[in-house]
Amino acid sequence: MRATPQEVESLRQLMAEHPLGESREAYAERGLTQRRWVFDHLWTIPQARRWPIIVQMYDRGLNDDHIFTALKAALRKETAL
Repeated sequence: MRATPQEVESLRQLMAEHPLGESREAYAERGLTQRRWVFDHLWTIPQARRWPIIVQMYDRGLNDDHIFTALKAALRKETAL
């Protein structure tokens, strides 16, 4: 994983403060993917709070696949992902 442990922890804390409110199973029942569920967790965080972390990751050359991996790692600490 190319995200730093601090970035993963920051994302975990922010997602804990702004829960999505729907399970992965509920998404699957609607035909939505795990990737959509994971990124929807990110979008529940207000932009002003999430953007500094995400921009820092993009500035280091990370892409959406790396961010997806970091988000999954953050969620894994909170759920049985």
